[in-house]
Amino acid sequence: MHKALFPWLPRYLVLGGLGLLSLPALATPVPANSGSLTRPPAESVEPNLYVVQLSAAPAVENGSVNPNTQAGLQQQQEDLLQQLYVRFAGVELHSRSKLLGNSITVKLTAAQAQEVSRMEGVKQISLASAALPLPAPLSLAVQQLRAVASVSAADANVGKGVKIALISSGVDYTHASLGGPGTPEAYQQAWQYAGVPFDSFPTSVVTKGWDFFSEREPQMIVADINPIDSALDSSNTSGGRGTALASIIHQLAPGAELWAGKIYRASRVGSSVYPLGPNTDQVKDALEWALDPNRDGDTSDRADIIVLDLAGFGPGFYSEQDIWTDTYVAMAQNIQKAASLGTLVLVPQGVAEHQSSYMTPIQALAPAALAVGVAQAGQELPEVAANSLHGPVRGDVNAIKPDLVGLYQDQQIALVGTGSGEGMASDNVFALARTAASAAALKSARPELNSLELKALLMNTANNQISAADSEKLAEISWIGAGLEDATVAAASPAVAWELASGLPSLHLGNPEVLPGKHIEIRRELYIRNLSEQPLTYSLSAHSREDGPDASALSWQLPPEVTVPAKRAVTVPVTLIIDGSLLPKWPLKNAVDYNHAQWRASEMDGYLTLSAGENIPAIQLPWLVRPRPAADIQVHFDTYREVLPSFTTEGPDFPLGEALFPNNYFSREQEFENTSAHDMTFTVLPVVARNVQPRDSTVGAKGGMILQNLASAVVADGRCEAGQKLTLAVTLFNPRALPFRSYFDKALNGSLDMYIVRNEILADYPDLSVQELFSFIEDKDLVLESFVSLDEAGVPVNYYHDLNIPINPADPAASLKTSKLPVRFATDSRNLMVDYCLEELLRDDLTLADLNKNLGYLVETERDAMPASNREPFIAFNPVNMGPIEIRYEYDWFGNLIEVISNQANYVALSEKGGSTPVTDYVNEITLAPGERATLTGVMDGFCEYAGQCGKGFVLLAEAADYHIWSALTLGNDHAFVASPRRGQQFNVVDNAESGQLVGIIQLESNAFFNMAGGEAAPGYEVQLVSPLPDNALRITKKGEILVDDASVLNADGISTYHLKVFGQIDGSEILISPTVEVLVKVSSSNISAPQLNNPASAKLTGTARASLNFDLLALFDDADDDTLSFSATALPQGLTLDTSSGKLSGRIATAGNYEFVVNVSDGRHQVAFAFSLNLKAAPSGGSSGGAFGTGMLLMLLVALRRRFTHRI
Repeated sequence: MHKALFPWLPRYLVLGGLGLLSLPALATPVPANSGSLTRPPAESVEPNLYVVQLSAAPAVENGSVNPNTQAGLQQQQEDLLQQLYVRFAGVELHSRSKLLGNSITVKLTAAQAQEVSRMEGVKQISLASAALPLPAPLSLAVQQLRAVASVSAADANVGKGVKIALISSGVDYTHASLGGPGTPEAYQQAWQYAGVPFDSFPTSVVTKGWDFFSEREPQMIVADINPIDSALDSSNTSGGRGTALASIIHQLAPGAELWAGKIYRASRVGSSVYPLGPNTDQVKDALEWALDPNRDGDTSDRADIIVLDLAGFGPGFYSEQDIWTDTYVAMAQNIQKAASLGTLVLVPQGVAEHQSSYMTPIQALAPAALAVGVAQAGQELPEVAANSLHGPVRGDVNAIKPDLVGLYQDQQIALVGTGSGEGMASDNVFALARTAASAAALKSARPELNSLELKALLMNTANNQISAADSEKLAEISWIGAGLEDATVAAASPAVAWELASGLPSLHLGNPEVLPGKHIEIRRELYIRNLSEQPLTYSLSAHSREDGPDASALSWQLPPEVTVPAKRAVTVPVTLIIDGSLLPKWPLKNAVDYNHAQWRASEMDGYLTLSAGENIPAIQLPWLVRPRPAADIQVHFDTYREVLPSFTTEGPDFPLGEALFPNNYFSREQEFENTSAHDMTFTVLPVVARNVQPRDSTVGAKGGMILQNLASAVVADGRCEAGQKLTLAVTLFNPRALPFRSYFDKALNGSLDMYIVRNEILADYPDLSVQELFSFIEDKDLVLESFVSLDEAGVPVNYYHDLNIPINPADPAASLKTSKLPVRFATDSRNLMVDYCLEELLRDDLTLADLNKNLGYLVETERDAMPASNREPFIAFNPVNMGPIEIRYEYDWFGNLIEVISNQANYVALSEKGGSTPVTDYVNEITLAPGERATLTGVMDGFCEYAGQCGKGFVLLAEAADYHIWSALTLGNDHAFVASPRRGQQFNVVDNAESGQLVGIIQLESNAFFNMAGGEAAPGYEVQLVSPLPDNALRITKKGEILVDDASVLNADGISTYHLKVFGQIDGSEILISPTVEVLVKVSSSNISAPQLNNPASAKLTGTARASLNFDLLALFDDADDDTLSFSATALPQGLTLDTSSGKLSGRIATAGNYEFVVNVSDGRHQVAFAFSLNLKAAPSGGSSGGAFGTGMLLMLLVALRRRFTHRI
């Protein structure tokens, strides 16, 4: 769309130069043509490989291969190939994709490719080398190159029958430990003829292979059938990654069959060796090969396990909703498709130099894949590696990554090219190989397991007692997932469990915001499958991680236990309840807060546990939620005030600085209150541009790339030497997890690129587009050139080009600076604000006066821009004036050409008090404690309002939450100047409330900030009911107070919810009336608890036949609400009577024996039935027939005494 600030920078951001991995720094030399502009390369006449994507859908749909789709796709590819063979000479087909994609790779010239792009059915065509590249893996740290004693091998049957496709740097299949001849000469022969078949391949261990990045064509990406690993690495020593991983897997699961897929190559140039990584198309081809090795479209011969050794980068982004994605996201989607076809796909979580959340790299994003993090032996507990990347995932899915961690330790490996040489090495990726071997052993022992059950077993039984790398506390779920894999426990587990909707053995419960006094419920369904021949009964419990953040705001609703029949499955609901009043203050307010301690404080996590007894392994599912206190305000419409000096004899001075029209301004002000649970900092800014109808979809995470508002102003800030700063703020349609790029198919420098050009450019070239202007403007024409991204520690940073320093292609980083003030971005938010102290921008040829003019603004994200197209001009805006000044020429009544000035400014500011407050007390940022108020003042200068809306309005943003409002600087909403009752209000009252008791006050709202309801502006405002209530339990005052009218009518078992349809009205007018909204009042019962029998043994009464029987049943029961109890009985023995009020059971029974009957106890709302028995022994001959006070009454007396003492306590 425009020039790139640093054309090399997107590549460095991908690879981590600015931020993410321990790779080259900014001072690394860049290509000589790196200047301030990117230029397209000259068109080549030599043939190249092109990837042609076709329109028919891929064969893999919803986790299976669609035969009908596959047939149509095959025919479409054949038809296009026939066209190419007829149309062009020398066309070569190199590969095709039929499962995960629909494409063919052919050799064409650039002119031929251009013609192919216009053919029917062609969706897109691109150079094969243009597929986004992936970094090459780091070399292995081989500690010993001499031969070492062999380690004890596992049982030869471990892993038997399991096929493992290892996609890495290839495998030295000539090595003796991998079934090869075991001589260096055999390796040299295999390497020398790497592009042709070799007699010693396949072997008994490495049974299949393919090279997707052959060394035989150094200048091109071609494939061959020989997957031999390279003995070259960047240290010029032996030790290929693929061979090392293969030897580890073979040591631990020697019965498994290995397939070698080669996607890396190493090339020697002079004395240097360059490891080259694959592009994303090669990864797709390798996955398809592992799923369909003979390429016949039938995946029944697929590998059981795929080990995908990708170095990758982070933080990745995953989307299944967005149909317009880049190649990196498509790669993650391909991994997801592969994993959904019944193959367990293992991917490394990856490592980095620094710690930060949301760092899951692109290869580990696919929810169905098993992402393996890194742990190592600790003093008491295993501990997570400090550099292990962790999540959760950014994008359209809530997923915890890594899924689990594997053990990273010194390992004996086979050395490439040595024949039989072995060495001790240490590398983070070894955790991946060890986990793959465990999965193979488990699959071999239990071959009936599908890939989802296999993944679930490994995660359900993992050891979660893993300590953090930097403390003795237990590691967070986002670092270790389910914990350290334990194949022995997994093999013994008779059941598996996962979350039903996602199919994941973990629960990421999102990033909800909750208002104080509100509760939200997050419900999930657990799927539990019994793999055994016996029914299983599990008890369910939930607990938070030990030493984790305060989770008192969380509670769980779980069934106490569940029984799963043999070989069957059940689903059970689990519900997390979050109390907004108990949530702690959000720790991540701006970039200063982005440290590990604050990240930890934002993540509440733990485990759901299913226990079935000591001899049965427990099932555990990790859970994670990041709840945040929501920000909210209440605008007090009864404080509305306005000033029109032109209509008063003596108006106050212009309240917000200098005016173009001192006697013709219009000022409005109104108070608002912070109704959040914590202190909140609010910022108000005028809007530069607003996106009312976005041109692209805002569904899902993509909405976090679509711009909604752009606001800017020069405002005061005491932290700056100049005392002022230039602020730019954007609001997005949906929350964004982090300000790091999600897509890399666009020439951007960061997640948000910002440009401001000088007034002279706009004045001299008023009609030129952004594209035309960027073809010739220079640094001197710019005010600002900057972008936001993450630094090496994962902290959002605002980078800008110091325009006093020309860009030097030999050292482009020399002019790159970071702003003094931190980026204001709370994670998972729609709001992002950046600030530049004026001393960072001003220079000899750019003064403050130059900023007090119409400047040209441009901002861009990966999927949106303002202006929307590069064919449009820059957006004119004066940040000092808080809006553009428009000058036009028109003829007056006398035919004279006159200059007409219109000030489109929206002056906005905040203050503790409004009205006559001096100008110096106005600010654009203010911090309010809960319940505190501020006044927002808005001013329009001149007559622009009478010609329509003046300016583009303003935004009011909260810093520590996902909250902003936009408003025009006008009075009223769609229903004129009347505030409306707020939507979604709900109040609660208990049915034992007293008459006159206040239930609540109906709050008001408006879709414009300024409106009237009461106060001096609208004293006649009243809240009205549309229709009378069904009874007189409640009443509403004109001020919106809901009161209990007749308390005797309140009854939760009668009307449990009152639906109040209300509206606002001024002075009874039929015009000044608001929309009708519904307010709910829920009636809850004071009688919550049912009567309970104190002791089950007391229901067994005893006595003597023919004796007088007297039992006090009231003494046997308790009611937590102290309700009056009443009694009745069913099947009462003849001779006994029961007093319904007192609960006295009395009478005589002549015959000894055991009598059973039912006592019904009611508290007026609950009636509970209890089974009683009366055992009468025969009367002693000649004995007294005195009363049967005996044991029965003694028991009741003891119970009654216990009850009294209990109540006293």
